[in-house]
Amino acid sequence: MKTEDLIGKVDSLILPKNCRNIILTLVVLFAYPLLLGLIGFLPTTFLFFVALLRFVEPKGWGVVLGGAGVGAISSYLIFQYWLKIEFPIGIFGM
Repeated sequence: MKTEDLIGKVDSLILPKNCRNIILTLVVLFAYPLLLGLIGFLPTTFLFFVALLRFVEPKGWGVVLGGAGVGAISSYLIFQYWLKIEFPIGIFGM
């Protein structure tokens, strides 16, 4: 048996990439409200963006951290100051 044939059989046993992405997205979406009360809006949103940008649609760490920072801060500014919505502060006071 050729190595390529063996690799093809092993790959077929692993979840397809789109199923993996769906599961990861669901895990992140369910974890978000649980972490929101514990660590606050800003850190939870930052981790949410990191998880989605790094693991669901893999990007480099520069893009991930920059995008997560911009996304979290802009979300905070929009909800807190423009829409006047208050979120749980969490253990970090943010």
